[in-house]
Amino acid sequence: MTVNKAKLADEQNRESRAKQVAYLVSQGKSQSQIRKMLRLSSQTEVSRLLKVAKAERWIEEWHLCLADAEIAKIEKYIFEKREKLIKKLEFAAYQNEDRPPPENVLVVHTSDDEKKRLAQFGRRAAEYVDQLLKGSHVETCAVAWGRTLKSMIDALGQRNVAPQPTLRFLPVCGEPLTGHQSGFSPTSAAMELAEVFRCKQYLSLAGVPARIPKDFADKRKQADIIKNFVSMYRDYKKIFRSNSPMIDSVDMIVTGIGDVATSEGDHWFKETAELEGKEPSDLKEITAGNIGGVWLPRDPENDIHVKAIDEINRRWLGIQEEHFVKCAKRAKTDPKKSGVVVLAHDARKAPIVERVMGMVNHLIIHEDLAEAILKLSPRR
Repeated sequence: MTVNKAKLADEQNRESRAKQVAYLVSQGKSQSQIRKMLRLSSQTEVSRLLKVAKAERWIEEWHLCLADAEIAKIEKYIFEKREKLIKKLEFAAYQNEDRPPPENVLVVHTSDDEKKRLAQFGRRAAEYVDQLLKGSHVETCAVAWGRTLKSMIDALGQRNVAPQPTLRFLPVCGEPLTGHQSGFSPTSAAMELAEVFRCKQYLSLAGVPARIPKDFADKRKQADIIKNFVSMYRDYKKIFRSNSPMIDSVDMIVTGIGDVATSEGDHWFKETAELEGKEPSDLKEITAGNIGGVWLPRDPENDIHVKAIDEINRRWLGIQEEHFVKCAKRAKTDPKKSGVVVLAHDARKAPIVERVMGMVNHLIIHEDLAEAILKLSPRR
């Protein structure tokens, strides 16, 4: 009996290891890298496990054969500098007005194939977000826009997620005035998520402007007229302007972040510059980037930067920094809430990741971005 138990345990361990090998192969790792990551005794052992994985077709279907907890464990092997990264993010959070660091940081590894990596990142982020929604009591979830967020929502649509009929999704802002991007907006994100979770409850800000042009805002009476007019839009009023606006008590916010380098070709970034009467290069001088459309000063100690960014955000009709901070703090004190979830893929976003620390509960980033964060010079 004891021999049989030992044999069974050995077979289960071999199967588990073969699945881990399958996952790492699917992520583009070589056999020598896999041996080091999984701390296997020899290259021969890797080959044997790879043979089992191929026979069972686990390489093609790793996302079906591996539980999320197992994937998370493997990712710790992949990114060995995790503890250094956590300390760096903690330091950044305490520099940002002495705010708390994120509760969880997920570092995602993908293959080096540019055509595959965003989809692979989105798939892993979808698994994480799905688990967050399952394990919490989220009733309202605000969503932003962007390619990274879109990849996550697409991946959620391919998962067999549990229906959540009482969940309600809401957009963090309206639409650009100066251009149209085929694809994605906060309202379309809210709509798609409602369909995925089969809740059919989402709010729409389609047709609502995202910001007031500077020319109008400089004339106080005109700015007030615009705000009052926009507030007549039913869902906008529910989200931002009622006696108890939903954004003040939202349980979860899912957003990407934009930096001035990766946002240069983005029509949202161009609209901000155009409606502010500035060149994109002017904005680069004063901002580190944005979270959900809220711009942050490049140097928070520079009064000129801070004042200029405050003026830009004042003309933004969507979510504001205080809403991110409040949502993050509520989740810190109430384990039933998920708080602010940030997805970031591009390595060039390292500075803006550092700047948003203190208003994020769950950070999902690509391994290349994690490496870039570690290389940042300490902020004084």
